[in-house]
Amino acid sequence: MVSNNTIRIFIISLFSTLVFSACTRIGSSELGLGLLPSMDAYNTKDTLLDVITETLERTDSMRVYATDDHVLGNITNDPIFGTTNASMYFQLKPSFFPFFIPGNKDSLVVDSAILILSYKGFYGDTSKPVKVQLKRISAATPLNPYIVYPSNYPELYNLKTDQNLGETTVDFAKIADSFYTRYEASRNTIRIKLSKSFATQFLKEFDSNNAYRSDTSLRAYFPGFALTADEYKL
Repeated sequence: MVSNNTIRIFIISLFSTLVFSACTRIGSSELGLGLLPSMDAYNTKDTLLDVITETLERTDSMRVYATDDHVLGNITNDPIFGTTNASMYFQLKPSFFPFFIPGNKDSLVVDSAILILSYKGFYGDTSKPVKVQLKRISAATPLNPYIVYPSNYPELYNLKTDQNLGETTVDFAKIADSFYTRYEASRNTIRIKLSKSFATQFLKEFDSNNAYRSDTSLRAYFPGFALTADEYKL
């Protein structure tokens, strides 16, 4: 006759055996097999894929619109992108036509003329000054006002210059300095002094009967500015 204690010990032993058999992750039980890898570890495989790329030079793929920030400068030693040059070709126009300058031409005197460009940011080494050169777009350049020209490969579109208008050296350590005059309070600007002869042309030679008569007339007399930049050589 089996005592109650013997039965109790047998039941506890049997229960413990079932628990440990069900919870083990390494065993002969079918529970969990196929879900967990052997030894409860993850097996990973390293796969190498051959990638074949092709570089296409699309000469008409990039365009900069009037509301975009324009880029000026050059990168000569980028380890990834190599060499990059960025120039600006643009025209500034009056807010209305026919345009006129108040006063008598004979009494107008050119004191100075400056092209002021707003500066937004910089990529590269700000410790190196940049030399900025301003030129006049040649009247022989066949520009169409209804076309937004591609910004890459401008030489393919016969963009030419014929007159040096001015230059300056941009020191990025000082470009954020404030500038105050009787008529202006500004900062973050690039300022290029123009020649007096060039300014006199706009002030005394152009008027509402010729260049300032219409948008088309102004383009014929003055196609626009060409702005380039070179790394400053100390």
